[in-house]
Parts: sequence; structure tokens; C-alpha cells
Amino acid sequence: MIIGIKRRWYLFLESAVHHLVLIMLPILQAAGVERDIEEMLTWLEEFCGILEVFQAAAMRTVYSRIDRLEVFVKVAAKAVAGLETAVMRAERELSGPLPRTLRGLLRSISVPTFRTVRPSTHEIAPPILCTDDFFPSSEWTQQ
Repeated sequence: MIIGIKRRWYLFLESAVHHLVLIMLPILQAAGVERDIEEMLTWLEEFCGILEVFQAAAMRTVYSRIDRLEVFVKVAAKAVAGLETAVMRAERELSGPLPRTLRGLLRSISVPTFRTVRPSTHEIAPPILCTDDFFPSSEWTQQ
């Protein structure tokens, strides 16, 4: 009889544990999923932080190139303005004492001596603008 009571008690406990496991399993699984989600959110936060650092570094490079491009554009604008001034001065010198009809006639003649423009002694040729001074080609080929 004692063996029968122990046996029933054992079967009762076994059944209770089985039911408890069935009840608690989804809760335990949910807790595991919640922990996994929190872990993934932490990783995502870390990844976003690293991404921001890389993006900031890349943007600094882009801003630096933009600044150098602006300097180049200003230098080119100065060079163009200087050339325009030289062209206007040369046009004024050519349109001086000769009447228009005579100038047209001289231009239409294909004799090289009439078409040769002698540079004046006071003019200096503008310096040649080189883009490599502002943008080294090695910098652009690295990317």
C-alpha cells in the first residue's frame, strides 16, 4: 500500500511537472525571444554608431574636395576675366585708326604678312591654369 501511495504521488508529481512545463514553455520561449530582440537592438545601435563615424569621415573628405573645387573655380574665373580683358584691349587696338571697310579688306586677303599680329612688348601672356595643381590625379584614381 505504501508503495502504491508513493507510486501515485510520483505519477501525480510527474503529471504536475509535465503540465507546468507545458504552461511555462511559451513563457520561457517568449522571455528568450525578448532577450534576443534586446540583443539585436543593442547590435543595431552599435552598428548605427559605427556607420555614423564612417559617414562623418566620408563627408569630411567630400567637403574638403568641394572647398578645393571652389578655390579652383575662383582661380579659373580670374583667369577668364584676365583673358577677356586682354581680348577686349586687342580688339580696341585693332579697331583704332583703320576704317571698317579697310579692315575687312585686309582680313579677307590671304597674305600672311597682313594677318600676322605682332605682340606688343608690354603685354605678358597669362599663366596657364593647370588643374593638377588643385586636384592631383592620384587622389581621384584611388577611389
